[in-house]
Amino acid sequence: YIPKQGVGPAEFVGYFLGAACVVTNSFHAAAFSVLLRKPFISFVHSCRNSRVKDLLTLCGLEGRITDGQDVPDIFAPIDWEAVQSRLEPERERSKRFIAAQLIHRT
Repeated sequence: YIPKQGVGPAEFVGYFLGAACVVTNSFHAAAFSVLLRKPFISFVHSCRNSRVKDLLTLCGLEGRITDGQDVPDIFAPIDWEAVQSRLEPERERSKRFIAAQLIHRT
C-alpha cells in the first residue's frame, strides 16, 4: 500500500502500526519499521541513502538493504532484542544531548 501525500503524523505512524511488513527506500520508513519491530526491507535510494545505511548498520540490520538484485527475505527472523541493545546507547546519548541543550537555553 502506498500512502497518499500530505498525511499527518498520526496517520503516517498508523500505516506502520497496521502493516504486516514494510518495503521502502525512505529513512523514516526504515526507522519506524525498526522502532515498531516490523519486518522490512529497504531498497537503495538513488541519491539519499547514507542515513538508511548508517541506521541499519548501527542496528546490525544491514542485510535488510537491497539494490534490487539480491532481495532478502522480508520475513526472515530479526533479533529485535539485539537491535534494541544496539540502539539503547544511542537513545541515552540523545537524551543527554537534549537535556544539555535545554539546560543551556534556560
